[in-house]
Amino acid sequence: MITEAIILAGGFGTRLQKVVSDVPKPMAPVADKPFLHYLILQLQQQGIFKIIISTGYKAEVIANYFVNNKYQAEIICCKEEEPLGTGGGIKYAMQFCNSSEVLVLNGDTYFDVNFAAMQKTMHAHQAKALLALRFVENASRYGQVLVNEDNCIISFSEKNTEQQIAGLINGGTYLLNKEYFIKHTPEKFSIETNFFEPQVKQACLFGTQFDNYFIDIGIAVDYYKANEDFRTF
Repeated sequence: MITEAIILAGGFGTRLQKVVSDVPKPMAPVADKPFLHYLILQLQQQGIFKIIISTGYKAEVIANYFVNNKYQAEIICCKEEEPLGTGGGIKYAMQFCNSSEVLVLNGDTYFDVNFAAMQKTMHAHQAKALLALRFVENASRYGQVLVNEDNCIISFSEKNTEQQIAGLINGGTYLLNKEYFIKHTPEKFSIETNFFEPQVKQACLFGTQFDNYFIDIGIAVDYYKANEDFRTF
């Protein structure tokens, strides 16, 4: 059973700054609540009650929000003193994790994923890392993920905004073997470039597809959409 999760909340949110400029992107107000609120509820609903929030840009805004923690989960804010990259932020936050497997969520993405199903698939393949994948009609904004018949990831394609193509994308939800991840990574790095891609070459990275609700608030149009959608949450 997954008991601990890391939420990545240290980015600058450059693409959204014209709409939300005074808070880090995961704290952007969505239906009158910070976006992080919905991620925490999602984790709690699936039995995850220890959450480490990896912060950086305007970390104090996030820390101040959780000073009086009103959630059931234990919430730890872990600030990067210098930018460590997406992978480095995860690795630094893992010092607060006791579990052998840790769930990781992007702080600007909500993906309605069954975390227990992810873990079951990871164990079935004896994988060291597993990505939740989502089929979308236009993968150009994200880059496409290709898998074989065994759900082993065989390649990542670059973003190509000039060509609209349907396909699987990385949904921003990962399950990682903590010991393996720490052992095979430096202190500062991109999880996409310096961890996922090398694991693909070794046929060690797997994906599992979910077709449930997915939204990334990184651009204005989807931020506004989330404000409508989340009024029913």
